[in-house]
Amino acid sequence: MPPGDCRFGYLGEYVYCENPGWPNTVETDAPDLLTCMQQCLEREDCTAVTDYLWLGQQDPHLGCWLFVSTCDAPAFDEILGEEDLGRTYRRACATPTER
Repeated sequence: MPPGDCRFGYLGEYVYCENPGWPNTVETDAPDLLTCMQQCLEREDCTAVTDYLWLGQQDPHLGCWLFVSTCDAPAFDEILGEEDLGRTYRRACATPTER
């Protein structure tokens, strides 16, 4: 599916894809969220991105991560979310009938 048929939706505060963490995440060298999303679109297995870049200089080494597992049933986790501060955006691509 061409990348132009995909969009990213913000999941909300403290919401994560199921099975977070290793081995389902891939670190990127993206300097910003849009580049991170583009890197996700270039991979068929990428279902979401988690952005820490929005924190700016607070923690610049965290960057932006690709999520390469299912994100069909995102979960709300207030405790983990308050500690993590990552913003997760789920990839959604149009099916041929939706175009």
